[in-house]
Amino acid sequence: MSTVAVRFPEVLRSGSTPERIRRHNRAIGSPVQSVVSRWLMTYVLGTAFAIGMRLFFRLKIVHHTPMRSLERKVIFASRHFYEWDPFFSLTALAWRDALRHPGIVPCTVAGDFWFRSPILRATLWFLNILCLVRDHEPAGGAMSRVADMFGDRPSVNALIFPTGPIGRSKTYRVKPGIGWLAQERPDVQIVPVTMIGLQEVRLRDVLLLRRPPLTVAAGRPFRGRDVAGATRDERELAVCRRVDEEWQEMDRAERAAATWRWWSLTPRAETRNA
Repeated sequence: MSTVAVRFPEVLRSGSTPERIRRHNRAIGSPVQSVVSRWLMTYVLGTAFAIGMRLFFRLKIVHHTPMRSLERKVIFASRHFYEWDPFFSLTALAWRDALRHPGIVPCTVAGDFWFRSPILRATLWFLNILCLVRDHEPAGGAMSRVADMFGDRPSVNALIFPTGPIGRSKTYRVKPGIGWLAQERPDVQIVPVTMIGLQEVRLRDVLLLRRPPLTVAAGRPFRGRDVAGATRDERELAVCRRVDEEWQEMDRAERAAATWRWWSLTPRAETRNA
């Protein structure tokens, strides 16, 4: 407990140097920090976001594998659009189950943008967010800390964003951190996650309560040891491809289903016998 009491003010005072970010990352997952962040994420922010998402969107949640059937160590690899959409992913995927089992709330990995001011650094601590160490990833930063947590603890979930925020762009690159982490912990389940319809959402539609459709989909889990490759580099690349293929498959399936729903509800002219 005393360790957390020292580290938290230290993070508030510090700038975004690599060693100071590492000290913050080591504080994430400590007993006091875990209790505070899980309570806040589950019972305060999680509840508020769950109500807001249902109010402002026609929300659909697709679990190809139910959360309760996943193992106790899971990496959620989410396609990322805007800086605020991780809260959508967290709430849609884990909030309902976290009400009964707060331990499933995942830690999150974010960019060093969030380490630029005392208020943002405090936000990282309270929201269970590790910060990437620029030019030191993956082996010398947040990804290494996540790998250590998977090795040291009986139950850990992590939410990472291999694309970074892509906005409305239709093209993106899956960064290699997810492949590296999957090979560091090849027995940990990896669940691809994506949001479908978010790029088409317009702020005006939300403010006018038109409730645009939004789907949060979690794909089928696999492990780092499930992919083929003669070398580690090839296996890391195969993991990145597998995650992207799952995203694309979920996207195509949901858009095809939406097209079918629209087609089935469209009135058609009756045909009559002459």
